[in-house]
Amino acid sequence: MFATIMTCRRPGGVNYLPETRDSLTRAGLRFCSVVTDGPTEHDPDGVRLGIVPTFRRAVMDCHRRNKSGPAIVFQDDIDAPPELGEIVHGLTCRFGVYSLFLSPNRMARPRWTEIPKSDEYPLNVGACGIVMDAATARQFLDSPPFPRVDRLGSQLVQWCWRESIPFFVHSPSLLRHTGEVSAK
Repeated sequence: MFATIMTCRRPGGVNYLPETRDSLTRAGLRFCSVVTDGPTEHDPDGVRLGIVPTFRRAVMDCHRRNKSGPAIVFQDDIDAPPELGEIVHGLTCRFGVYSLFLSPNRMARPRWTEIPKSDEYPLNVGACGIVMDAATARQFLDSPPFPRVDRLGSQLVQWCWRESIPFFVHSPSLLRHTGEVSAK
């Protein structure tokens, strides 16, 4: 099973990518690519896109490589449990969007729970690891880009609500965020 890692690093920031790759490899996941928001070593003056456009590029990369397969996208600063590969494999044919990360200071929910539609801005969702089936990935790519370049989890939940696609979170979190900034 292949996944894409997206990386959005500040210049001079910590490179968590080697540890993330090792962690996900131990969990049984392989990588087809790493998608970055720039700048890169080959383009040091590149424009920084932000997490939301970089996520869109990562989903596009997954879909381009396997149109009938799921989009499995991880941020570059996570630690995964050894059983994550089996869990992700079980989600790949299920309809909807699945967040593998839940901030520790957020709601406590039993196992997989759908986030119900409400008028409140969904501030309680992290996007360190997202799995979506192939049809949902195609629908996401066919939709207009999100208006903001930050708060990926919240915007993804709102998109799911608009499109009548279920969005699930897992509690406790299946991933540990190792980076400097987390969902707030």
